[in-house]
Amino acid sequence: MYSAWKKLDDPPARVEPVPMVILLRAAALCTNCDRDSATIDCIWMAFYFLLRPGEYANASGDAKHPFRLCDVQYKIGHLHIFDAHLTTVQQCLASTFVSLTFSTQKNGVKGEKLAHTPTGHPTSCPVRATLRRVAHLIQHNAPPSTPLHVYFDDDGRTRAVSSSMITSLLRTATLTIPGHAGIDANNIAARSLRSSGAMSLLLGGMDTDRIHILGRWNSDAMFRYLHAHALPLIAGNATMMFQAGHYELVTARRP
Repeated sequence: MYSAWKKLDDPPARVEPVPMVILLRAAALCTNCDRDSATIDCIWMAFYFLLRPGEYANASGDAKHPFRLCDVQYKIGHLHIFDAHLTTVQQCLASTFVSLTFSTQKNGVKGEKLAHTPTGHPTSCPVRATLRRVAHLIQHNAPPSTPLHVYFDDDGRTRAVSSSMITSLLRTATLTIPGHAGIDANNIAARSLRSSGAMSLLLGGMDTDRIHILGRWNSDAMFRYLHAHALPLIAGNATMMFQAGHYELVTARRP
């Protein structure tokens, strides 16, 4: 009966992925204040690590299993830093590799790691963004259990990046771009970043099996988050179909 009801219901609403042009605009709109710096760093972490809102922000109504300071490891050349909270800011900013270790995050095997190397971009980089958060927490003597989305304001008070802050910044950035990059700002939310990362991997040519692994999808639910109308995905398809549509079927003839 429940199965039949689900088939009668409208399909679940899905958020739209956020193109890189919007993410970069969001970064450009941010100031150097602690609040803005923490917000955009969390956006980059969510995008590159394919994170759920409760894993990188203070998300109401979402399973709250944030990655913490003690979950971060990084490398400087061949030197592996296992306890990020015991290192210096200078070491953080010199790193060439960063990983997040699963503890209680959804669909993650405890002790397993997600890792990235630098992109080469000064801001849009999972290594730089993650370790900027680590450096900020180190500067304020935060304990190892502190979530990475926590920041300290000018008065030393503890604050947290919320999913609503992420959503607000992404929507504002979208509305400042002519044509809005083809995106309806109302369909963007903090959970868009997970699908945004997956969409970028797909358009970059990564096979779906690897996207499954990186995004920790245990089923084909991933495909619900990917959009088939992205221009790089559809460009040339009609031409290819026209050219490949000229064929004859081989039929067996009776003697």
